Amino acid sequence: MQEKVLREEFIAYVICGLQEELRHRDDSFESGLKALREEKHRIESELKRLVETIAAGSGWSTVMAAFAEREARIREITNQVIEPGPGSPEEKLGELRTFAVARLTSLRD
Repeated sequence: MQEKVLREEFIAYVICGLQEELRHRDDSFESGLKALREEKHRIESELKRLVETIAAGSGWSTVMAAFAEREARIREITNQVIEPGPGSPEEKLGELRTFAVARLTSLRD
């Protein structure tokens, strides 16, 4: 009986640790996504101003170069959020999964 109670307490302890780690990683993940969203919004505003500058007929080649740079960065942001790879949401979930499995595996030992 005592062994069962200790085991249940240990499981509860490990689960609390997992929850805390998940909370911490989720906060970091959300913070990163927020920064990317803000940058994307800022760049989109810059693109709008560049389009207005083009419409006014000033600095065509300079404006087009700036426009291309900002469009490329928006593609990078979109790919980082959507595509699998280093730093992607999919990779972060994989890390969480690995962490959880490792912690739960230690329960069996």
